[in-house]
Amino acid sequence: MQKTSSNSQETPSPGLEGFAEEFLKNRFEEINELKNFLALRDFDSIKTIAHKWKGFSAPYGFGKLEDISTKLEQDAENHLTSACENQLLNATKYLDQKTEELKTTQA
Repeated sequence: MQKTSSNSQETPSPGLEGFAEEFLKNRFEEINELKNFLALRDFDSIKTIAHKWKGFSAPYGFGKLEDISTKLEQDAENHLTSACENQLLNATKYLDQKTEELKTTQA
C-alpha cells in the first residue's frame, strides 16, 4: 500500500518559517524544468526532482506537495505522460494557492 501523508504538514518546522518565499520561487522554476523534461520524455529527470521534493516539502510547510511528488515520482517511474501532466498541474495549483496564502499573511 502506498504511503501518503494524510496529515500532511502545512506548518514549517522550527527554523524554516522564513524560507517559504524562496521555497515557492525555486519550486516554480523546477516546474518549468519538469515540463521541459516531460516534453522530452525524460522520466528519469522527473523522478529525480520528484524524489527530492518528496524529501523536503513537508518540513518547509508544503505537505501536500510531498503527496503530489510521491505520485509524480510513481507516474514517472511508469512513464505515464498524462498522469505526470496532471501531477504538474496539481503542483502548480497548490503552489499558486500557497503563494496567495503567503501574500495574505504578509499583508
